[in-house]
Amino acid sequence: MFLWVNAAEPSCSGDLVYVEQGAAFVPSCSNPNPGFSKQELTSSCVCPEGKVLNDHADGFSCVSVSSCPCVFAGRRYSPGDVRTSKCQSCMCDSGKWKCSENNCPTRCLIEGQFVRTFDGKQYALPGKCTYVASQGLNWTITIKFSDKAPFLETVTLLLSQDMYMFSDNMVKFGEEKITELHQSDHALVFWQSSMYVQVHTSFGMKIQVQMSPEIQLYITPPRNHTEAISGLCGNDNSDTTDDFTTSSRIIENSAQPFAQSWSVGDCPVNIPTTCINKDNEIFADEKCSVLNNPTGAFAPCHGYIPIDHYHTACIQRTCNCGSSLTQCLCVALGSYAKACANLGVVIGDWRRATNCTLKCEKNQVFSYNMQACNHTCRSLSGPDPRCGLEDALVEGCGCPAGTHLNQGDTCSPKAECNCHYCA
Repeated sequence: MFLWVNAAEPSCSGDLVYVEQGAAFVPSCSNPNPGFSKQELTSSCVCPEGKVLNDHADGFSCVSVSSCPCVFAGRRYSPGDVRTSKCQSCMCDSGKWKCSENNCPTRCLIEGQFVRTFDGKQYALPGKCTYVASQGLNWTITIKFSDKAPFLETVTLLLSQDMYMFSDNMVKFGEEKITELHQSDHALVFWQSSMYVQVHTSFGMKIQVQMSPEIQLYITPPRNHTEAISGLCGNDNSDTTDDFTTSSRIIENSAQPFAQSWSVGDCPVNIPTTCINKDNEIFADEKCSVLNNPTGAFAPCHGYIPIDHYHTACIQRTCNCGSSLTQCLCVALGSYAKACANLGVVIGDWRRATNCTLKCEKNQVFSYNMQACNHTCRSLSGPDPRCGLEDALVEGCGCPAGTHLNQGDTCSPKAECNCHYCA
């Protein structure tokens, strides 16, 4: 900051002024009150009284604290500027973001062996077992892992006396296969795209199951519920300290005994925490690094969702993959992309950028923005119960604009749709 004119009279850069006794750490927009003692006073260049260094701009300009800009995701915002996401809005005020309360509903995620509870606690399951994911008064959701590798093989929903099973890219209600939509007194179950099935219960709980290329589970509890909820997903009470409450109502300090208490039957610790071989580790380290790239496909979301957890999960899920390494990698990358989409953050064509493109059947097309409302021939026969539901857009295969999904999973113009009901 010094520009020495001569030995007796130093000059300072920009708006800074020279003082014989000034702060060793100049107050700035990032840190307007660094705190110092008399021992830390030294000859230095400082901002004029009442101003701080604008360290978010080039050069050495001094501004009042109220004029400090804010920074988010590498972009600079002026005081009074507002940025919004799907869940909240934030305003720049004196160099700090002041944000509204997060208005998105809580949600539990089970992606491979990695779980995030309703209250946001993250942990890894210890074994390839069958677990109670979540349960309430009249419902239970269980998950069963594959014996081969740490990925879900089956999700089962018991709703009153009704049983729904999600497995092998198939949904069953009892023995009935649900190919498009099922509606009962207790739930509406439908395919959102070729990849996702959505469940809306009569009491407000939502369940989303990613069916392919690997099963993953997302549970949203009813808003403002009063019933007790328990299981791997925790209790949804906005307190992470009791998320590890076991089935016998003991609060554990670590994930292993907690998770094992919610297992159905024996549950050995058999999910490795290190890579199963060196080649897999090299592949995972190299390919998962795309999440960290500051100019890569996922960069627009870095400011909204930290990548640390997703990068770790990507490496562990990929290097311990029991099938195609590329498929496991793409599933792990897709988990971060889905989290971003859930906040309304657009990250572009990440599948093409990472060689994770999906091939669609028949004449269907892939989209990141699939909606179920009025997209099938059946929906033309009467009011579609899938319309008007608050669902985040999902990726997957479906019919292009102007066509509807017909029998045989082909897309047909409206005029060629089979009649499902004629009054």
